[in-house]
Amino acid sequence: YRTVCDCSPHQSAEKEISRGRDKEDAVCDPSKVNVKRDKEGKGATIEDVRTFVGLPADLTKAAIEETHFECLDGRNRHEILGTPGGDAGEFILALHIYQDFLGHRELDQSAIDSYFKKYLDWMRQPKFYMCTDESAIDHTMKELQVEGLNIRNPRPQIRDDLLNALVKPENVGCIHLRMLMKYPDLYSSKPELVKMFIRSFYKVLWDQKNPLSKKLELDILMGDHDEAAFVEVRLNSACKTARTAPMLTPSKKKTMLLVNHLDAVSIRRAQLANFFVNEVAKHEVPIDPDNFHHRLNHHGLAFMEATGSYLAKEIPFSHVLCVDTCLLYTSPSPRDRQKSRMPSSA
Repeated sequence: YRTVCDCSPHQSAEKEISRGRDKEDAVCDPSKVNVKRDKEGKGATIEDVRTFVGLPADLTKAAIEETHFECLDGRNRHEILGTPGGDAGEFILALHIYQDFLGHRELDQSAIDSYFKKYLDWMRQPKFYMCTDESAIDHTMKELQVEGLNIRNPRPQIRDDLLNALVKPENVGCIHLRMLMKYPDLYSSKPELVKMFIRSFYKVLWDQKNPLSKKLELDILMGDHDEAAFVEVRLNSACKTARTAPMLTPSKKKTMLLVNHLDAVSIRRAQLANFFVNEVAKHEVPIDPDNFHHRLNHHGLAFMEATGSYLAKEIPFSHVLCVDTCLLYTSPSPRDRQKSRMPSSA
């Protein structure tokens, strides 16, 4: 198939799902990479980014609906699909949208526990991802005055105190989740929803007798941030139809990039929209899946701009174009659009 790069607006949830009948015919197979600097900054050169991306034929293509999303973080040392907060950030985003549909009725811990377990059983990808980092774990150990903390399977006698500590922003290693809690006005977010989700995640993770616990991946990121560029991965119509996206490795040797898959995550949001509409809301309130999906994309873009602006700071932005079937490029700096609103630290 010969395709033309297409940056058309996101499709509705129903249209995203209806592409299934054409999926087998679609081919996502880039043949050439072109790089163009979009915004100057202190960091990676054009040649650095070109070398970092490598040859199109060497890029691993992921089936989006069956692959987990990882954090927008340059410390990841393996191939990823990236979005702020990873799978956890997207599920929290969906909780915010669903809460808006419910109006004055507030979601409680019991409801979020139920939705999360149901989603883990319903989802197509084998793993659900959340990240933290060694700095947050060290802070938690000092606060609780414990040593040798195994955060993935802690001693039963400390779990209650640990869970109370892990919902404090200073003990959250994912910058996106931490900022959602610390700066709710910036995101129009509800910190309690984030805290309740974190509780749900750890309760399932620590319940070793629950088979759902094996579906959870808690990634502990090591070292300091030193990202040199922000790379946004965009897909053309063929890759969207195939629901396939090229993965990138954020950290290679001494270079770190921020990798964000804007179009791929819209396909994941179509799945989330259908889950909340068909598996949750059908028992509570009627919701149009296209409307839910549109809101996920709208608010998700705002979330990405806020967190990306903080993470990106003054690093450069370059277009990375895979000719023929996929489009990768670094978007104009979200910091330029958010500069006056950004906090000085997270």
